Amino acid sequence: MLGDDLQARIGLQQFMRLMGYDAEGVSDWLEALHLMREELFDLAIVDIFLSRTGKSSLNGLDLIPLLRVFNPTMPVVLVTGQGDEQLRTIAL
Repeated sequence: MLGDDLQARIGLQQFMRLMGYDAEGVSDWLEALHLMREELFDLAIVDIFLSRTGKSSLNGLDLIPLLRVFNPTMPVVLVTGQGDEQLRTIAL
């Protein structure tokens, strides 16, 4: 799980572990890429709006092609707290 909301990230990570899955949570895209380089994951759950690391304003949509470099067939689930129809269309 990649997202900038600490409580949501920890809650989802704990839920996934209770369901019997190994789960890792990170707070920004740079951490995600470092982790992806080290491990092979079956699924990525990514918040569309990510916290900024340094000067980057990379968002969850921008991150997908980078994740695909490490695991081209891994499903990616995008999540957001925004109810924006235009954002939904872009994500699809």
